[in-house]
Amino acid sequence: MRALLAELVDIIAEQHKSEKEVIIQTEALNLVVAAILMRLDDSVRMQLKNEIDEAFASQHGCCPAYTDETYILQRAVEELLNFHICPSPEKIPIEPGDQP
Repeated sequence: MRALLAELVDIIAEQHKSEKEVIIQTEALNLVVAAILMRLDDSVRMQLKNEIDEAFASQHGCCPAYTDETYILQRAVEELLNFHICPSPEKIPIEPGDQP
């Protein structure tokens, strides 16, 4: 019985470690995206926000089920796009239609 409990504790510890790694990777990605967004002109950021909102609407317009995960994802995207820090004087001007 002790061996079984010890194995269970090891499995739970491994899952906890994996979850922490995913959280750290997500936070890192969040910081990178926020840094990129802050360097964009406000008009480009708004255009991007509108396109993302349209994508959410079209993706979930056909599906009647609106899950908690979808709501959380949409709120996270909105928070990221509405993240306001002092405007950077070195914003990148991007004209509509410019593609890398």
